[in-house]
Amino acid sequence: MFSPVVYRFFQKFLLAFFTCMFRVKVIGMQNFPREGGFVIVANHPTWLEPPLIATVCPRALRIVAKERLFHLPVVGTFLAGLGCYPVRDDPVTGKPTADMGSLLAMVKVVKNGDVLLIFPEGGRSDFGKLLPFELGASVLAMAAKAPIVPVAVVGAYEAWPMDRILPRPYRIVVQVGEPIHIPKGKHRVDPLTLTEQIRARIAAMLEARP
Repeated sequence: MFSPVVYRFFQKFLLAFFTCMFRVKVIGMQNFPREGGFVIVANHPTWLEPPLIATVCPRALRIVAKERLFHLPVVGTFLAGLGCYPVRDDPVTGKPTADMGSLLAMVKVVKNGDVLLIFPEGGRSDFGKLLPFELGASVLAMAAKAPIVPVAVVGAYEAWPMDRILPRPYRIVVQVGEPIHIPKGKHRVDPLTLTEQIRARIAAMLEARP
């Protein structure tokens, strides 16, 4: 069960660690909505992005994570305390896939005014390369009628490449893009078009390397 005390404690602890280790810089902090539910969508090249984004976001957020992680001793309790939301892996692709029950539950979370963090690549990307996005984040945001905030984490892979057991000091920049509001009426788009728009926005921020 989510614990605000546990969340804020680790948020402050990790902020100090990330500042010292990676000299973290945040661009576009004002783009995080101050109220109402919304969905954060970000790239995911390493293990650093979930706690990093949770640390810099001014509001407590719920992170979508693989269900099997919740069955690990200590780790499962830690994730639950931080408000992470479990989704099962697809038996064919091995990527996290929300069934209808999970999707409806996550829609309810966002409609209730909470913040949800999703990594639409379906897992960590190989060698820092941005992978194709799954449609889940777009479907969820459209169902909840909530804005999507694209976030690009630059430098994370350089700090923790696949061939290293532990991360190394390296400057990381978290760039927060302007919210993407779900078009309504005759301007409505389908989940695929919206997903491509989100990915293009994140890819552009990554290529700019601020």
